[in-house]
Amino acid sequence: MGKLIAILMGTALAGGLCLQASAADRTSPTGNGQHFVAPPIKLKDALIANGNGGTLNPGFNTIDSHTLNCKKGPCTVAVTEMVQLQTPDGLWAICPNVDGTYTNPGCPYQGSVAAGGSSYVTGNGQGSITVATGSHTVRTDVYVNQASSLANWQSTYTMYKN
Repeated sequence: MGKLIAILMGTALAGGLCLQASAADRTSPTGNGQHFVAPPIKLKDALIANGNGGTLNPGFNTIDSHTLNCKKGPCTVAVTEMVQLQTPDGLWAICPNVDGTYTNPGCPYQGSVAAGGSSYVTGNGQGSITVATGSHTVRTDVYVNQASSLANWQSTYTMYKN
């Protein structure tokens, strides 16, 4: 009789767990996605810049800088970048920056080049940040942990009205 009660309780517990799992959010593997409809945002300004060549010193290097104007805030600035460089080895990152603040999700490393590699690598970055009414300096910074050569790059800056 005791075994039967234990089996029934185990079955009921497992059934409850299955019901909980099936009722969980399935829009994300982490289970924390929520369904919502984002309000529309309108493109207000855009700028594309590109170039080729230069020297990158250890630390943060600004390779491009411009001004965008948010006429009536709040606005969202979105930055998309592609950078190619030649580095002997080490870590490097592409860092979108607005008014001296690195955008979300920050400035993730692109990876590392194996020691003695001295090869070309290409990375892509993107970020966004909300700003108030007024002029805003948007720039592309590249971080390297040792001297490197900048090759091709392109940055696209867009400003949207929230």
